[in-house]
Amino acid sequence: MKRFCLFAIPVWLAVSSGLPAEAEELKSLQHWHPVLSIPSQPGDIPELTRVVFSSFAFEDADLSTVFKFLERRYQRFDPQKQEITIRFAPGLEEKLQDTQLTLEASLVNFQQLLNIACAAAELTWSYEAATRTLTVSPQPGEYPATVAEPSPKLAKMLREIRVPAFALADTTIPQALKLLQKESKHGVGLILIIDGASAATLQNRKISLRMNDKPLLEIVNAICQAGHLKLGYINNGDVLIFSLK
Repeated sequence: MKRFCLFAIPVWLAVSSGLPAEAEELKSLQHWHPVLSIPSQPGDIPELTRVVFSSFAFEDADLSTVFKFLERRYQRFDPQKQEITIRFAPGLEEKLQDTQLTLEASLVNFQQLLNIACAAAELTWSYEAATRTLTVSPQPGEYPATVAEPSPKLAKMLREIRVPAFALADTTIPQALKLLQKESKHGVGLILIIDGASAATLQNRKISLRMNDKPLLEIVNAICQAGHLKLGYINNGDVLIFSLK
């Protein structure tokens, strides 16, 4: 099982498995506020993107509970007050109780949240509009599928975003990537994949560097070199993905 730390736009996500599942209601999810407009993206499903949340956070919640929470909150914040049903492939719901999710996010819609939750556990989903039913299933094949080059959009951002000062002193790799994402003004999505056996190595591997007035791309390359990281891209080249060498 792999662990994921995701610094998305503008989302921070950490996933671990094998921890005791919490059965109680997610107390830290009590302050969801709907926002009525968000830019549409290709492939969006209107029924899933019209429900938007300004901010939320939760910690160490099992994914089964997360999906149930999304199902309940959909109706509460849907402008049309309609319901949606989330179903799971046979035997999947029980497995999701062994995967914990920590997530902070703002200005994201229901479909984006669904994608984040599925990415955390290597899942995929389908939507049946006639019955307003979402079905969550295991992701077929290898996940995530990486490409060697960034998309034109991401490449342009990496070249044009300049950081006046970037300094790390004995900083862990997750902390370094979180700072990198902050310096990008939350415009760049970063994922760090950690094999379970590499967790201790990750904590012991520290980075120290200092760079002034450099484009984001140079800082990314410097972090990879100092932290002995491999770099690739997913989501059609729009998101950077790091892994340990």
